[in-house]
Amino acid sequence: MNNFEVLIVGAGPSGLTLAVDLVKQGIKCIILEKRTSIVSNLTRAFSVHARTLELLHTRGFASQIRCKGRAVHSIPLLWGMHARFDHVPSLFPEMLVVPQFEVEKVLLDKYKALGGEIMYDAEFIGLNQFADGVSVQIRHAGLEQRLSAKYVVGADGHHSSVREAINVDFIGECILPSVIISDAKIARPSADPLTLVANKKGFVFIAPFGDDYHRVLSWDPELDPAQDRTHDFERLQLMVTNILGHDAGIYDPRWLSRFSSYECVAAKYKMGRVFLVGDAAHVHSPAGGLGMNLGIQDAINLGWKLGSVIQDKAPETLLNSYEREMRPLGLQAVKESGKLIREATSRRGPVAAIKDGLLTSVAKIRPMKDLIERTLGASISGTDLTMRSSKTQRFRPPVGTFAHELMQNEEVLDGLRSHKHVLVIPKGASTRDEPILKKEHIRVELRHEFRGNQPRLLRPDGYIDVLEP
Repeated sequence: MNNFEVLIVGAGPSGLTLAVDLVKQGIKCIILEKRTSIVSNLTRAFSVHARTLELLHTRGFASQIRCKGRAVHSIPLLWGMHARFDHVPSLFPEMLVVPQFEVEKVLLDKYKALGGEIMYDAEFIGLNQFADGVSVQIRHAGLEQRLSAKYVVGADGHHSSVREAINVDFIGECILPSVIISDAKIARPSADPLTLVANKKGFVFIAPFGDDYHRVLSWDPELDPAQDRTHDFERLQLMVTNILGHDAGIYDPRWLSRFSSYECVAAKYKMGRVFLVGDAAHVHSPAGGLGMNLGIQDAINLGWKLGSVIQDKAPETLLNSYEREMRPLGLQAVKESGKLIREATSRRGPVAAIKDGLLTSVAKIRPMKDLIERTLGASISGTDLTMRSSKTQRFRPPVGTFAHELMQNEEVLDGLRSHKHVLVIPKGASTRDEPILKKEHIRVELRHEFRGNQPRLLRPDGYIDVLEP
């Protein structure tokens, strides 16, 4: 049996992000991938939001992903409103429209360059946990074998075999059957950066990738989930025409799928030495494009904690904070994206008509519209997310908030990218009560004030920690 410190099942964005983070810390890990290759131009996710870009920036490869996509500064919603990103408190006040496969390519190239190991055509079968590790049974190239690791991470998607193996319930329901999705060319695209139209006939969402292809997603309440899928592209063309009220000229699909949208969150993110990240931990509607984002955030949250524990820089109890911090965010994402999708799909009847009239009127009141659009932008971008746990709950912000103001400070970034805590001393701050920190860290003196002008301790993921020994 090969011995690894961390074994990751699944080479999607969350699994690859975690693997890169671990290998950069010198952790011996391996990714098991059921596919024979992950080089593909097929994709489900298509957007990376501000908070995710900030976290990727703390790891040194946000710029490589940004150059693969197209930045937009608002997305259309209903009633003439938009979710606006141009005012969110972030180094990246935007939503990046980028295919998932481009994100995966950047991460995979980084992982391989660091000497990371990936085993293709490897199917996870089961596992057994022990006091000091996990034994994993796999089928590789048709032959069964066992691998051992200190920790196992399930990054294997909605139908996670790892989650099933540890008997963790996936709590939720199907909220939207038979959504048709495609990446295709459009002969007559809209002049708007993004398109969202919802009415009694269903809804359509269109986003250009910048390479002549567009993400086209549509739902028709009359489409029978049991209906044969042979002619789904023709159905998509007809649905889009009916909902938009004109023929956009959709053609030449490079990818086409039909799926049902679920809202589910795992009852546990951690069971012994096994963790769940990404879609294995949470799935939600496509509204807002949150899925890949939250999965990457799961990975970065877990990555520095696993590295610290494995290298004896932190007690094993630190790993418990992963579920305490990230599961509430999974529940929140399900709730927020659920609100958006329900608004887009409940467009019939007198109540909907009254609501439409009221909110359309509100959208004409500029101060109200600005407030709503900025609030929605902060929610979708993830910039309003905080890390709150039993350790930090008794402390007021800025503890638990992200230090976005420091993401251009090279000394701070050097510390974060080396997975160290960073003790920040603002200009003019008193150091009289500065504690002697036992945890490994670097000290950075700022030339400006910052967050109440008190010394602040940043975690390796850029969130402000409790300043105590």
